Amino acid sequence: MENKKLTIIGTGLVGGSLGLALKESKAPFRIVGHDRELGVAKKAQGRGAVDAAEWNLISALEGAALVFIATPLPGVKEVLEKGAKYFLPGAIITDTAPAKEKALEWSKEFLPREVHFIGGHPILSESGKGIDAAQAELFRGKTWCLVPAADADPAAAQFLAQMVQGLGAQPFFMDAAEHDGQVTALEHLPPLLAAALFHIACYSPAWRDMARLVSSTFQQATNLAEQDPESLSQLALSNPENLSRWIEILIAELRRVQALLNQKKVDSLKELFADPTENRERWLARARADEEALSRGLEEAGQAGTLGGLFGYRPRRPGKE
Repeated sequence: MENKKLTIIGTGLVGGSLGLALKESKAPFRIVGHDRELGVAKKAQGRGAVDAAEWNLISALEGAALVFIATPLPGVKEVLEKGAKYFLPGAIITDTAPAKEKALEWSKEFLPREVHFIGGHPILSESGKGIDAAQAELFRGKTWCLVPAADADPAAAQFLAQMVQGLGAQPFFMDAAEHDGQVTALEHLPPLLAAALFHIACYSPAWRDMARLVSSTFQQATNLAEQDPESLSQLALSNPENLSRWIEILIAELRRVQALLNQKKVDSLKELFADPTENRERWLARARADEEALSRGLEEAGQAGTLGGLFGYRPRRPGKE
C-alpha cells in the first residue's frame, strides 16, 4: 500500500486494542488516533496504541489509506458524513459497529465512488470498557464479520480480510441483512432482556422488599454496567424489525416454558435447563471447528500471512480495471 497512514476513530476498548495489536504485529503504518475526548486519545498514545493523537477529526482522516471507525453506531454516520470530502481516493474505510445495514446505507449516501467501504464487526467475549481495558490479544481467535459495500473493490475486501487474520481473528464474509438478522438475537436482544427484567422488579409493588433479596443471579442477569444507554437505544432503533421478530420468538418460547410449568413436566424442564450448559458447549465447539477449517483453507490457498506482506494492494480507480 503506497500510503502508510492508518487512522483509528474512537480509541476505547476496541480502537485501543486494534492499535496495540497492530503495533505488536509490527505493521508498517503510522497510526493516528482520534477520540471525541482528546484525553482518551492521548492515553491511547501513552499506552503505545497510536503514534499520534489528533484532536481534529478532519485532520485525522486526511491522507489516511485505511480508516477504522471504532465508535458506537451513531459515530459511524458522523464520521462518514463529515469526512466524505476528505477521504483519500482509493482509501479503505471500515467500522466495528454491530449493525451493518445502517452502516452500508450511510456509506452509499455519503461516500464518493472512489472510496471503498467494508463494514466490519469483531465478535468479542471479553468484558471491559475504555482504553484502560484495551489489550493486543482482544481479537485473537475471534470471528470478525466483514460486509463489503456492493461497489467496494474486491481487492480492498481481501486486503482487509488478510489484515484481520494478521490480528489473529477469523474473517467471516456476510450479507448485511443476514448479519443483522442473526446478530440481533445474540447481541441486541440480551441487553433488552436485562433491562426488562430489571424493570419488572424495580417497578413491582413489592420493590422495597425485593431490593433486599437481590442475589448474584439477578445481578448477573441484569448487569448493564459496561453498556452505554444512548448507544443501546440507538442500536435497538437501528434494527427494529429484526428485534421485534426475535421478541415474538422469545415470547412464544416463554409461553412454551409456562405450559411446561403448568403441566409439571419435570423431564422437559430438566432438558430445558440442560440446554444452556451441555448443548451450548457442543454448539460452540462445532463453531470453533468450522473456524479452524476456514483458517486452514485460507492458508492452503496462500491467502493467510503476516501484515507485512499486505502492501501489494492497489485500489481500483473509477473506470479502470
